[in-house]
Amino acid sequence: MRAATSLGELAKRTHAAKAGYQACHYTAVAKRLPELLRGLDDAVSGFEDDDLSRVHALRAEAYHVAASLLLKCEERGLSYLAADRSMRAAEASESPAVVGASARAFTRALMHERHYKAATELATSTAERVDSATDKATPESLSVYGSLLLSGAVSAAKRENRGQALSLLDEASDAGERLGGDFNYQWTAFGPTNVLLHRVSAAVELGDAGSAIDYARQVRLDNIDVIERRVTLFIDAARAYQQWGKTDHAYHALRNAEEMASEELTAPSGGAPVDQRHPYPGEWSPVRQRQRTSGKGRCLTQ
Repeated sequence: MRAATSLGELAKRTHAAKAGYQACHYTAVAKRLPELLRGLDDAVSGFEDDDLSRVHALRAEAYHVAASLLLKCEERGLSYLAADRSMRAAEASESPAVVGASARAFTRALMHERHYKAATELATSTAERVDSATDKATPESLSVYGSLLLSGAVSAAKRENRGQALSLLDEASDAGERLGGDFNYQWTAFGPTNVLLHRVSAAVELGDAGSAIDYARQVRLDNIDVIERRVTLFIDAARAYQQWGKTDHAYHALRNAEEMASEELTAPSGGAPVDQRHPYPGEWSPVRQRQRTSGKGRCLTQ
């Protein structure tokens, strides 16, 4: 592949990486990402003024993808490095919305290390920064703001702070109503449906399996355009069913997830399978046994 030299080409390749990630095409994105990152880093010295700010915004997006992929592969040290570079590039872009989007990657990195309090504080403080940066909210700023609240809600749920988790979910719900629908501004997939998806996630983290399934049943799949979000719903539903002792239901939920995006269940480059990428590995043992004995589908431990 020839070196990217124009800003337009760099933007096109960064867009492809973000879209590929949201479509769960992780292996393909991982193969193209190193050259894209080198091209973007080299471009810093080749542009000025507004074009340079745009390069930094693209670098923030590309390193965000890198951090997310590395987390799926359990490369936690490298994911921190990528998330940090995303944040630094975002700050250099001088765009509050880009900064907020990159903060989501850092929040997830903190959550993977079980630094839940720090993750919640980062998400909420950055949300406040994004909200106060503009006199009138734009669709982009509102989407980033709401998405940060959702990240904060999940991290609060992980530390069993039920009150804060529910409060942040309600604030995000208000932002979703103000946005007026489900969109993908700043690659957030934010809107009322994504708020509902995070209510499922938070309920699972809080151990409210019944509530999680009730929320999941309210979701209209046609409203979820981002495959990664749709697959996450089925994985969260499987976790809820397993908490509830409904192993067969959990198995079928995972089967649905695998049929939509098999790479979500097995990370690229031999990364950790799904049962190792959630906080309670032991809860998957009966589901894995059910898959082995059924003769259907791919074993989660492969």
